[in-house]
Amino acid sequence: MEESVVLFDKDYVKSIEYEYRIPPTSIGVRRRRPSSKTVMNELKNIKRKKKKQKQEPGKKESDVGTPKKADSSVKEESKKEATDSDSKYFQFSNVDNKVKDEIEELTAMDRSAYKNLPAFLTLPMMIQAQKNNLLERNPNLEDLVSGAKVDDELAQKWADEIKISMKEAEVVRSQEEMRPMAYKLIPEPWKRLRDQCHKTDKKISTANIKNMDLEGAPSVVYSKNVQQMDHMKNIDMAIIYDCLYNSFNELHISCGAKFGCDYLLYDGNRSERHAFAGLRVLSSTKDDQGNVNFSLPTAYDLQGYVRGLNTAGKLALLATVIDKRVLVVDLALEKILSAPTHRRKRSTEARKAIGQNLKK
Repeated sequence: MEESVVLFDKDYVKSIEYEYRIPPTSIGVRRRRPSSKTVMNELKNIKRKKKKQKQEPGKKESDVGTPKKADSSVKEESKKEATDSDSKYFQFSNVDNKVKDEIEELTAMDRSAYKNLPAFLTLPMMIQAQKNNLLERNPNLEDLVSGAKVDDELAQKWADEIKISMKEAEVVRSQEEMRPMAYKLIPEPWKRLRDQCHKTDKKISTANIKNMDLEGAPSVVYSKNVQQMDHMKNIDMAIIYDCLYNSFNELHISCGAKFGCDYLLYDGNRSERHAFAGLRVLSSTKDDQGNVNFSLPTAYDLQGYVRGLNTAGKLALLATVIDKRVLVVDLALEKILSAPTHRRKRSTEARKAIGQNLKK
């Protein structure tokens, strides 16, 4: 089974991310230049100008952030750096342009994959690209994920088992000579911020990108070694990705590694929104009698996962697959209003408001 695909075409990568909601991950090597004193001084100047502009509203925005032309003393300094035997970098002689280039790169906000080629699609995204006729189609892979549906009723059973599994940890924690817990974890089927991921009036693009030429200088290269992961979890991730992608036509899904989860969920274009949730995929099984053995993380692992995402203003979700039924559980964190810390602050709302600052 092919596990991933590496992409080398700028227009192709840009289109599948913004038109088809399939964001690849950049694996390109960004050029790294020495952050010399010249560059750092220019960055400080830019910050000072921006601060001054706030105090002087009439100043033109174009006057802010323009690097000063390096004088002769700066050029002499760069030549000295270039001849230093201990220097690890080669200093270009044309200081003016290189300083400007480095400042623009350091202050750039757009980290889109198409600007940092090559990029790659993992198995779940690769399958979705095939279903949209963006890659050579593989019916076997498509049949593997098709037909999955979100099952809230079974998700409730999973949430109940997670809650029961946490009881022992809660008892042990209550017996410790420490201040009372200020929060409690309430597992429940995912409902919060869910409606905004589906818009009935959204027009689904029927445009088709011409398949990349796989002969000669490749624009698309299939690989088995980009991603190392347990086989069953990889399949579960593909099923969950396909189900959520096709169930919610406004949902954008990307890699969630930087927040300790498998996926980040956006309710719109990633260039305009912050993620509203992180989703971690767990593998559950069924025994010979048909009984479901839900995956049950430890209470300590769940608390850390939830607090980390909630602090970043995101929901903490868990997902698993049982017979093409996708279960998504929201690990809601609620305040214990009787706890001393909340009494002092006179808190009256049990749950933290999530999703108020999604726009960038």
